[in-house]
Amino acid sequence: PSNLTVSNVTENSMNLSWNIPSTHYANRWLIQRRSNGGAWSNFATVTSDTTNYFVSGLTASSSYEFRIYGESGGPAWSGTRSLSSSNSVSVKTLPAKPTNLTVTNKTGNSVSFTWSTASPHGADRWRVEYVVGTQPWQEVTTVTSKSFTMNGLSASTVYAFRVIAECDNADGTTTDSVVSSTLRIITLPAQPTNLTASNITDDSVSLSWSTASPHGADRWLIQYRTSGGTWTDYDTSTSKSCTVTGLTANTAYEFRVYGERYGTQTWPSEYSLVSNTASATTVMPVVQPVQPTELIITALTGNSVSLAWSTDTPHYADRWLIQYRPENGTWVNYDYTTDLYITVSGLTEG
Repeated sequence: PSNLTVSNVTENSMNLSWNIPSTHYANRWLIQRRSNGGAWSNFATVTSDTTNYFVSGLTASSSYEFRIYGESGGPAWSGTRSLSSSNSVSVKTLPAKPTNLTVTNKTGNSVSFTWSTASPHGADRWRVEYVVGTQPWQEVTTVTSKSFTMNGLSASTVYAFRVIAECDNADGTTTDSVVSSTLRIITLPAQPTNLTASNITDDSVSLSWSTASPHGADRWLIQYRTSGGTWTDYDTSTSKSCTVTGLTANTAYEFRVYGERYGTQTWPSEYSLVSNTASATTVMPVVQPVQPTELIITALTGNSVSLAWSTDTPHYADRWLIQYRPENGTWVNYDYTTDLYITVSGLTEG
């Protein structure tokens, strides 16, 4: 046999092929191999009309050498052999191909993912590459663990990632594995930040927030709850502000906001990370006190007047303010009381 060659090398397989003369007198071809300069061992036989062989079951990043004999008569490996092939071939298998690229976490500006390999994998490190849009693949970095987090990405943007195992050779070169499958992801909308509550009334709270730019959100989803309760969707807003109405007076509430990317659908979409939580307590309602009625004089002296009056219940008054004036004069605040009566003293006789 002559011109033994190797092709299609992977982490655990390769193809061998060779040439034979038209008249060779061989009943079969005997393939031998050895690892890393060790002893030759019988490996496989193929029929005499075959000039190639698929070698499998090899170890990643390992060196092998192959040679071939023609053989006739006798059982395999015991017949009459030709000289060994005019050449032997040495080859090193590739590092194991990274598989099962899986996203473990993503935000509006980062993505984390992991991958698997066969064991042993023969890799000294893994090279991470990415692409966005129609740009060429770019190397991000190399890592020695089977995981990576890439930061500094843009919100709501499609990225593709792939991983290639590398191993170092004795001559200073490196060998790459077969490239992994491509992992395509779209980052989340930007996380709303600096959520602030203001303009708090007895039944409403105004909210405002910030985001990175561009934020990639089609709108923002506002949620609220009474402190410690269950979060409830309130509404969506296409601006970075919203006034939540219909609240209960004198009640503590919490609010939060998500950026939402929905395309053509409503709310079954992808959300950003949640904003910080803003807290606010609605105020007591402002209620007009009830008008006092049936004001009467109950006693009269030379310098005092005793008064009494009535009011409905509830009257919403914290106290009653008493005013007086000389006839046709200017009203003067005299005092206040929490009773429904008072004596005004220090008046002038007559």
